[in-house]
Amino acid sequence: MRSWMLVKTLLVVGLLVPAMTLTLLHLSQPSANLAIRLVGLTPLALPLYLVAALVAIVPAARRRGRSAYTALALVAFSGLVVQAIWFAPLVTGDAREADAGASTVTVMSSNLRKGLGDRAQLFAAAAQRQVDVLVLVEVTPAAFDAMRREGLLDPYRYQAGEPVEAVGGTVILSRIPLGEAQRMDTRWGSWRVAVGDGLTLVAVHLSSPSNPNNWRSDFDHLLAAVDSDPPDIIIGDFNASSDHEPMWRLTDDGYRDAAELTNHWQPTWPANHLGAGLARFLPTTARIDHVLAGPGLAALSSDTVHIADTDHLAVVAELAPVSGARPR
Repeated sequence: MRSWMLVKTLLVVGLLVPAMTLTLLHLSQPSANLAIRLVGLTPLALPLYLVAALVAIVPAARRRGRSAYTALALVAFSGLVVQAIWFAPLVTGDAREADAGASTVTVMSSNLRKGLGDRAQLFAAAAQRQVDVLVLVEVTPAAFDAMRREGLLDPYRYQAGEPVEAVGGTVILSRIPLGEAQRMDTRWGSWRVAVGDGLTLVAVHLSSPSNPNNWRSDFDHLLAAVDSDPPDIIIGDFNASSDHEPMWRLTDDGYRDAAELTNHWQPTWPANHLGAGLARFLPTTARIDHVLAGPGLAALSSDTVHIADTDHLAVVAELAPVSGARPR
């Protein structure tokens, strides 16, 4: 009996330690590489607290060892409540109401992992969803040339951005006329462009937190650009989730993730058991790829799309003007 109680104790503690670590990191918003990455995994704490609470509650109700298990159960339930408060707005928020009969725009973004993502699968998914604007990040010259040779670019008459070797290339493909694109001051490819007559889109690929200074600097540049001339849509690989403080500042400016607006939790990374270190073994937990809609836009739908040979799920959303408002 004592050995079984010991196993239960070790199990509860083994669940609570990582759960509490994720909670504390979310609260402290650290500046170190690994810690920043772990903040993006904050939703993992929710099931950890839940299982710990369920394991601890039964022995806590019994006389033997009740005080110790009661303390563990209280810690687990307290953490569960905190995590639920953080997580609930992602799946229960108020949706913006779109204008009845308003024209819509469907946008999609995919990280191609240095051009290795399955091109045919990506463009087939875009065609199936009738994507108007397709943003590709980590697109290399070789991958882009292959897309052209294979006729994959034919549906997208308008193009902006540029492919670059390794991870720096970002390209915007559109069925809708594009204005002159402006390169933004981030280390990897981020671009601002007018889409059609009334929308401004910013396609981003912000630095990885593997270099925390570059990560924060890229966010500073993005936030400054948004403050000076707010776009309608910000889309791409942010390398940050809604649990990171820089994303809170975009929320304060009125930008909402299309997944949140449609009350869906749609993590995008890691996928396909690709990536470095623990990413190969973790479930897809962090939403670091986003379609952010400005205050003038509502989301009619939001989804993720599996693309082979990349460690990100693609994101796609259908957007429309908010009832009683116009996009800026």
